[in-house]
Amino acid sequence: MNKNGIAEKRRRIYSALAHHLKHDRLLEALWLWEQKYALTSGLELRKYVSELMTENDSPQLKSAIYKSLTKATYFPGESELLPDPYNEMQQYRERCHGKFKFISPFDNQASIPFSTTIFQRCLEVIFNQVKRNNVIAYQHLAQKAKIILPGMELNEAQQKELTSWLDNQNDSLRLLYPENFMSALVSSFYKVCCEQFGPVTADKILAKAIEDADELEEAKFFNPHRLL
Repeated sequence: MNKNGIAEKRRRIYSALAHHLKHDRLLEALWLWEQKYALTSGLELRKYVSELMTENDSPQLKSAIYKSLTKATYFPGESELLPDPYNEMQQYRERCHGKFKFISPFDNQASIPFSTTIFQRCLEVIFNQVKRNNVIAYQHLAQKAKIILPGMELNEAQQKELTSWLDNQNDSLRLLYPENFMSALVSSFYKVCCEQFGPVTADKILAKAIEDADELEEAKFFNPHRLL
C-alpha cells in the first residue's frame, strides 16, 4: 500500500471512530490502528475493536464501533471523510511523550514511534558513511552530538537513551523525540559533514540517509524528508 493509500485508509478509520470516541481517546485509538492494524486486512477489525474497549464500555458501544468500522472498510464510498488527522496525531503523541491513558499496547517493542525508527536509520546511514570516508571525522561527529545534546530540549530519559546509542550504536532507540529536535540534530550532522568533506559529499551523505530511511515500512507513516 502506498502512502496515499494509507492516508485515505486512516481518514476512513478516523471518520468512523469520531462518531463514538472523543479527544484523547480518539487519537489513541488511531495510534493503535496505525501501529498494529494499518497494514492488516479488514479481518482484524474485531481484534482491533476489542483492544479499544475498556471495562467501563457497554456492549452497545463495542457493537456500534464495529459496525461503523466495517462500513468504513468495506463500503468506503458511502460516507463523507473527515480531513486526515495525521498532524494532530503526531502533536498529541509528542505532547504526552507516548504515555497513553486509554490504550495499553504501547509498552512493548511494537510501540516504537515510526518517527524514531526513521530518525535512527538516518543517523545510522550518516555515521556509517562518514566512517567510511574518514575515521577521525566519524569520531568528531559523535563528540559533536554529545556536546550539543545537553543544550537541546530533551528530557532525562531521551538524553540518556540517545547518549547511550551514540556510544555503541547497537540498541534501538525506543522513545519519542520532538520532530524539531530530530531535524536540528540531522542538520547539525550535515554541517559537520560540510566542514569535513565539503557540501557536495555532504549532500550525497544526507541524500543516502533519506533514501535508505524512505525504504522502511515506517516511511509510509513518517516521511523522512520531514527531518530535512
